[in-house]
Amino acid sequence: CKAEIDLRPFYQGIPFIAKLQMEYGAIGSSISKVEDIEELAQYGIFDFLLTQPLDDYSKVIELSLNYRILIVIDETTNIPLLVEQCKKYDQCIEVIVNYDFSKDHQKYLTFIQSILAYEQLDFAGIQAYNTALAKVKDYYERYDQCYDIEEDLAKHDLDFNSFKYPDVDEENGQESELTYIGDGVTIKHGIDVSKFQ
Repeated sequence: CKAEIDLRPFYQGIPFIAKLQMEYGAIGSSISKVEDIEELAQYGIFDFLLTQPLDDYSKVIELSLNYRILIVIDETTNIPLLVEQCKKYDQCIEVIVNYDFSKDHQKYLTFIQSILAYEQLDFAGIQAYNTALAKVKDYYERYDQCYDIEEDLAKHDLDFNSFKYPDVDEENGQESELTYIGDGVTIKHGIDVSKFQ
């Protein structure tokens, strides 16, 4: 990968391809199941983004003792479950907020502030998407709307300097999800991210 960003391509169940992606510059894999962690570790992959919230975090927190695992959460109800397991294992876990920025910004800001209140949780960034913008066909209009949203977020005391713009597949209007983690970007749907640099 020529772009100076960290990539975690979404794991599609074929370890060989995940390993090949690592050889071409990925730093890890995005996964939807905890079981994928131990499977991919056999192929030398030790950095994971768990993209789906769970009902039980005990196994993933236990695994985080040996692997880097970032966890995506989308509800405040996930927080006590995570904190309880982190205390049990004396562990701090990196957390990413699943953020649809077509919705109420204040809800997400409050959500992030509640994460920051716990020493067991390390706020690592946002997984951003916008369901409403997926229907906006004109690139410049979409860009302007994204910029307005970013400006609104920048008014708050949170660091969104690394925020990048989403893209929309021009053929069918489908959004391409990107994950924004500090200086890193995880691709969920394969698109060229060089234009975001």
